[in-house]
This record gives sequence, C-alpha cells and structure tokens, in this order.
Amino acid sequence: MTYDLYHEMYDLGRSEKEYQRRLQDQIELPVQRDGVKHIGVSNVHQRLGQAGLALHYANVITQIVALDNEQSPW
Repeated sequence: MTYDLYHEMYDLGRSEKEYQRRLQDQIELPVQRDGVKHIGVSNVHQRLGQAGLALHYANVITQIVALDNEQSPW
C-alpha cells in the first residue's frame, strides 16, 4: 500500500512539474517572439548594409502605398 502511494505521489509530482513547465513556456512565448522579431531586423541591417536597408524600406513603403491605392474608393 505504501509503495503504491509513493509511486502515485511521485507521478503526481512529475505531472505538476510538467504542467508548470508548459505554463511557463506559454507565458514566455510572446517575449521570445518579440526577441526573434528584433533579431530579424538587426540581421536584415547587417546583411543589407545602409543602402540595401534603405532600398528595403523604400520597397515596403511602395507596397503600402500600392495597397492603399487599391483600397481607395477614388
């Protein structure tokens, strides 16, 4: 009886630890995503340099303007 109870308590402890770990992962996920976005921006700058980055942002602005023109009623 004591042996079975010990194993049940051990399994319960493991399950609780796993639940807490998964809960913590869910809490940390948005923070990690923000970090990845920040890393992505700095990597783009490192790969393209100043001129390439300026062209990249100009392309983004051009795409935004094109989308805006498509949605405009006139």
